[in-house]
Amino acid sequence: MATRWYIPPIDLDLPDPPDGMDEMEVVGGSDGFREDRKGQSLLSKTKRLDESGEGDGESDSSRRARNDMTDRIWLGDVYDEFYEEGFLREADAPARLSDVYGLLGRGDTTYFDEPLSEVEFQRFVGPVAGRMLTTQRNGTNVDRAFEKGDYFHVTNVRYRAKDTHNIARRLVVNVATQEAGLRVAEGLQTMFGDPGVRDHFMKFKVYLRGTLNVTQGLAREKDGVKHDKLVVYYNLDTSSDGADTVGDALVSNIRDSIRSGEARNTFAPFYSQVAPGVAWSEEPKMFVPTLEGSFTQTRAGMIDDVMEDFKQRGVSVDKPTFIDAVYARLVSRGVQPGRSHRHVPAFVLP
Repeated sequence: MATRWYIPPIDLDLPDPPDGMDEMEVVGGSDGFREDRKGQSLLSKTKRLDESGEGDGESDSSRRARNDMTDRIWLGDVYDEFYEEGFLREADAPARLSDVYGLLGRGDTTYFDEPLSEVEFQRFVGPVAGRMLTTQRNGTNVDRAFEKGDYFHVTNVRYRAKDTHNIARRLVVNVATQEAGLRVAEGLQTMFGDPGVRDHFMKFKVYLRGTLNVTQGLAREKDGVKHDKLVVYYNLDTSSDGADTVGDALVSNIRDSIRSGEARNTFAPFYSQVAPGVAWSEEPKMFVPTLEGSFTQTRAGMIDDVMEDFKQRGVSVDKPTFIDAVYARLVSRGVQPGRSHRHVPAFVLP
């Protein structure tokens, strides 16, 4: 159906859809998660969020305003970290991009305060139908990965490769403990067999570390531990006319796994939070071919580009100007203004 591929002009205010198309069918108008006719999110009782995860329902427009406020605070912190009297601190220059990435993606955490036991870990890595288990830095050596600390990649073997240009998305999950992270992971595994999800849910990864070398491992983590304890990779079901039914189901499953007080609502900037401990974005390179790398890597790179531009020009820059310049760079590279978790698709689909 052609209506699935309508992308509205990138504007802070939603445009009227073409004649004959209902607002619920506009891909890119809302975030694609279910809404009622007043714009109220139906995404598994999405909350206006504080650290406890309590609050009233939140509309897309309210969520975008909150995202923008949070992102501007983040960018202000970046400015304070790297600038002095309007100029870059030269000592930061050699490793600046890595430092920007670390500042955006990492933070203090209680995640390793109570390491998983060997019994809990072996339950997780034991045989499970419908999945393939590998690690990010240690291949299939799960015991070594557990000792050192690593992302465990859990792949849905029922998923069939497809063209996911303009429809690839991710969820990121931040929780307080490894016990909570493991519980979320075990819940997500059950979705590999869900008839409405399995064809669109490629994989997820969860960061786990065992009881050995915990202190040593924390010392290796530069500037803290990554906010995204789990990352969930999926694509829109294009038969749903723009509603993200797959994302709805996955977020609902995650929320069911997170107990009171376990959600942490700190994420790398430019994600959009949709539930306690859960945020989402589009996969950059599947929308804009020049945006290589992970979501946060692409954003860190654009921030670093802005820093280098001002440095080469030799001009002093204040905080508001720096923040505005970062947003301008995002838009120039294919990020939607006002929706920094989304992109202007560069791929023409049939």
